[in-house]
Amino acid sequence: MPRNGLGTKDIWVRDFLPVQVENSRFIKFAYRPDYLRGYPHLITGDEVLPHVGHLGEIDSSDLVVDGEMSSAPKGRSCSRTRCCLREISSRTEAEVTGELRRLLGVDRVILIPSDPHDEVGHADGVLRFLDDVTVAVNDYASVNPSYGRTVASVLTSHGLCVEQLPHFVEEYEQDGISAAVGNYINFLRVQELVVVPGYGSNEDAEAVRRLRRLLPGSTVVPLSCAELAREGGVLNCVSWTVRA
Repeated sequence: MPRNGLGTKDIWVRDFLPVQVENSRFIKFAYRPDYLRGYPHLITGDEVLPHVGHLGEIDSSDLVVDGEMSSAPKGRSCSRTRCCLREISSRTEAEVTGELRRLLGVDRVILIPSDPHDEVGHADGVLRFLDDVTVAVNDYASVNPSYGRTVASVLTSHGLCVEQLPHFVEEYEQDGISAAVGNYINFLRVQELVVVPGYGSNEDAEAVRRLRRLLPGSTVVPLSCAELAREGGVLNCVSWTVRA
């Protein structure tokens, strides 16, 4: 993709923009993902920071962590896939999770195994916190039931309530990255508005129905996203939400 006026080198802004930890404080993690080794022209570095620096203080961390984690609304918990440990092999799991807790100001960091179908291994393609005790996850029953059971077991062991959204897989790749068609977990949530990706499938309406039940105070609307999803991500991936 061509560069735009902000100096970004692809559309997946959730990956490389800073993570907000307080209203006017952000953490900028190192963005050197293993899935982009050999593709330096696709890595957006600190050159993007002047465009967002007016929002508050931005601290830097040398941890190689993409921004696509899933955090509880009140900031008590966050979830990462274990791919972050693969990319920080010089540190132990306890060191990494301890540093993430300190930087993000959360009580706990929950590590889950990466989705075997997802080369980039981002948590927001597997689960999303709906509140501090409820997590929505992909329904892997028809795709990879063993993986689904493993993820559910990890989450329930932390005392979380697990709810499922429909999930299917379209066998399509672009530049070695699998399509995200069939992933409804990667919705966009801005306050009481929830925008759910749609793919022209029967599962579209069911995903909207379930989220309306799980988030009764929210406005839940669908948006056609098949073309975007074939590039490897969906709505949460291409958005960057900031608390005012």
